[in-house]
Amino acid sequence: MKTKFFIFGIIIGLIFVIVSFGFEIKTKSKPRIKINIPPFIQDSHIIVCNKHLHHWFISFILLSLVFYLNNNNSICYILEGFFTSLILHGLLYKDCFEFDV
Repeated sequence: MKTKFFIFGIIIGLIFVIVSFGFEIKTKSKPRIKINIPPFIQDSHIIVCNKHLHHWFISFILLSLVFYLNNNNSICYILEGFFTSLILHGLLYKDCFEFDV
């Protein structure tokens, strides 16, 4: 039963990636959805201390938190699948380890 929820989370993650980023993986590309909340979010990029926090890095932190707080309910397994898909997508970019703005 856990596997079904995890796979469902991956499917939701893939849909989110396609809607937000499209099918193409290009370095320095901008997301399709534009969000600006100064000073931390600029053109849908999260900027902290003049460093860009990639979506894979944020997803890794949130996935670690879900693992820590996991109480074996379906929402946790869906979130694990969702964040795993975002991490894998983010690591496909050639600039995935460049944090300078």
